[in-house]
Amino acid sequence: VAQAAIWSGVSRAARHPVPLGPLYALSLAKLFVDQALPSAGLSGTIVMARSLEDRGVPRAVVMAAVVVSIASYYSAYVISITVALVITLVRHQLDPLVELVAVLFALFGVVMSVAVLVLSGRAPGAMSRRLSGLRPLRSGLELLEAADRRLSRDPRCLFPAIACQLAIVLLDTATMWALIQALGASASPEGVFASFMVSSLFRTVGVLPGGLGSF
Repeated sequence: VAQAAIWSGVSRAARHPVPLGPLYALSLAKLFVDQALPSAGLSGTIVMARSLEDRGVPRAVVMAAVVVSIASYYSAYVISITVALVITLVRHQLDPLVELVAVLFALFGVVMSVAVLVLSGRAPGAMSRRLSGLRPLRSGLELLEAADRRLSRDPRCLFPAIACQLAIVLLDTATMWALIQALGASASPEGVFASFMVSSLFRTVGVLPGGLGSF
């Protein structure tokens, strides 16, 4: 529901509202694809984008929603992993390897968030020509250029989306905490949050579906 709300917010801001029901179904499909094809959330986002285009939503609106989804995802991830690192530091449980991977991914997340926002809605031309020899980069840039610049940078779309992404993280953490309680064990919510974020980090950078082994 939280994931669907992100796309719903952008479509409503563009005055091309999509009912929450279909978006909810697409969000489940996105979750499945993200787990089956690890790509830091990009594979599932492509599935949602194509489905919305098939429903008649203009490409500029769809790509603005993609930009908001990606930027909010990495922003929320950077916030969450930073909080997790602070918790492990206070508890004197910070592992050097985990710290290194977390810092590198946080920097990557900041770069990704800024890059998609800066490149969205740019007039096609010079940069596309420079990247003409790198087809994947050129294709990605052309898609970003198709985004509605006003929508993709609208704080009224971006900030609620970040809040929804943080809600997803907290709900996932609550699920893990509930499982621990159900097994008759006990754990502090902040400890579960820190361990969940570290586990999610290695699942994100891993290559096996569902983060098998690493998570």
